[in-house]
Amino acid sequence: MGAVQGKAEGKAEGKAQTLIKLLSKRFGGLPASLIKKIERMNYFQLEQLDDQVFDAKDVPQLAAWLKQQRSAK
Repeated sequence: MGAVQGKAEGKAEGKAQTLIKLLSKRFGGLPASLIKKIERMNYFQLEQLDDQVFDAKDVPQLAAWLKQQRSAK
């Protein structure tokens, strides 16, 4: 079970870094607080964040979406 969990965590870390890179490029950078939130997301949450790369109009809208996801748990 440890290997499976490690693989899932590695997959989530890679996805988080890719999304951070895409969002940073789109918006000209991200605040450290948003980067930390993204890095703490699980793979399922990161999958949902995929659409925000295209849907969010600016960093405040992205931040609001991230806050909404956290409160929806």
